[in-house]
Amino acid sequence: MKWIVYFVLNTVFTVLCYLTNWLAVLFADERGELHGIWKYWQTWDDSLDVEWFVKEKVPKFLRYDFDSHYISSREFTPELDKYNRDKGCVICFNNDFTVLERIQRYFCRTLWLYRNNSYGFAFYWFGIDADYNELTVKEERWNGNWYELVYGDGLWNKPWKFTGQVGWVSFYFGWKLYGYSGKTRYMIAGRVILRKK
Repeated sequence: MKWIVYFVLNTVFTVLCYLTNWLAVLFADERGELHGIWKYWQTWDDSLDVEWFVKEKVPKFLRYDFDSHYISSREFTPELDKYNRDKGCVICFNNDFTVLERIQRYFCRTLWLYRNNSYGFAFYWFGIDADYNELTVKEERWNGNWYELVYGDGLWNKPWKFTGQVGWVSFYFGWKLYGYSGKTRYMIAGRVILRKK
């Protein structure tokens, strides 16, 4: 199965990114974009400067005045346009950051990469193209447990996902397939975590 080969290779890059995210951030431009080989460290669907993350999720001592520097928006880039996808981005209208704000921004960007580790590799290198409308979807729910199976014809090169939660075990294998309109690219996924229902 293609997914197994891709998953093993993606795991190698996941480890690489965990070890080097702190370095990759240093190559970001004023809009929080990484370029060249570094773009694979970045989340494919967002910049490194994510408004809700800076304002709500990072520890309070790392929050800087996002609104005095950025305007959030979404855009189609030529690279993502061919995959029928857009991305979150920011427009930096005030690049006059204090030293403290630059330090805070560095840590916000770094934490964002650790939260979404190796997404560029998972999307561009190990992702799969599919039209969700051509896939079969099966769902089952019982006593707070659930699973969802999405698949195409065949196994080797076809998209699929198996996700759900049974008891405290949440799992996601395959590609992150969801009801997107038309043919698009989906990133690879593979995880098992413990969490409450």
